[in-house]
Amino acid sequence: MWVRFIRIGRLLWHLCSGLILVTFRFPGWSPARRIRENRRWSRKLLRILAVRFDVGNLPDSFPNPCLLVLNHVSWLDIVLVNAAHPAMFIAKSEISRWPLVGTLVTRAGTLYIERGSRGALRRTNQQVSATLLCGSLVACFPEGTTTIGEHVGRFHAGLFQPAIDARAIVVPAVLRYFDSEGRRCDAAAYVGDDSLAKSLWMLASTSGLMAKLEYLAPLASTGRERRELSAEVQAAMSSHLKTLESGPAKN
Repeated sequence: MWVRFIRIGRLLWHLCSGLILVTFRFPGWSPARRIRENRRWSRKLLRILAVRFDVGNLPDSFPNPCLLVLNHVSWLDIVLVNAAHPAMFIAKSEISRWPLVGTLVTRAGTLYIERGSRGALRRTNQQVSATLLCGSLVACFPEGTTTIGEHVGRFHAGLFQPAIDARAIVVPAVLRYFDSEGRRCDAAAYVGDDSLAKSLWMLASTSGLMAKLEYLAPLASTGRERRELSAEVQAAMSSHLKTLESGPAKN
C-alpha cells in the first residue's frame, strides 16, 4: 500500500516540476534542448511508475515533414512516445482543462482540436500544416478515443489533411501494454468513464508493466485523398496488431 502512495507522491512532484520547467525555462531553450529535456522528463516519469518500455524499429531520424500516427490506449501513450522521440501532439481540447496535466501539456506546445466547429477545425489544420512545414514532428491519435489496445478503432480522416497539405510522410506506430508475464495488460488503459485519478492509482498499483512502441513502414501523403490515406494507415496498423505475438520478447 505504501509503495502506491510513494509513487503517487513522486509523480505529483514530478508533474509540478515539469510545470515549472515549461513555464519558466522551456521558452528560452533551443529546439534541440527542448527535445532532450522532454525525453529526459518523460523517461523519469516512466521510472517513477516502474513502467519499462521497449521501442521497435525507431528510425535514426524522422522524415521532414512527418506525421506520426498512433493507436490510443492511455494518457501514458504521450509519455511513452516522448520517452522515445519527443513530438508535438494533436489532442482534443478537453485535455487542456485537466487539472495540472492540462496546463503542463498546453505549455509544452500541444495543438488542440475544437469539436463541433468547422471553422476551428480549419484553423487547427492550418496550424498543424504550418508546424509540419517548420520541421517539427507532429503526432496524433486518429481514433479520437482510447481503446484497451486489442484492436485499432475507426480513424477520423480529417486529421490526415494537414499531412497531405504539407506533403508530409506518415509514419504509423502501434502501442501495446503488457504485464510481467508478457500478457496484454489493461492497467494503463484509460477508457470509458475512467477518471485520471483512478488511472493514476491503477498504474501506481501495478508492478512489472511493460510498454511497447513499434514503428511501421512510412507512407507518402503526396497526391493522396485523406479518406484513402486514412484507410490505408488504419489497415496497416490493424494488420500489424493482429499478427503480433502474444507478448513482448523477454530481456
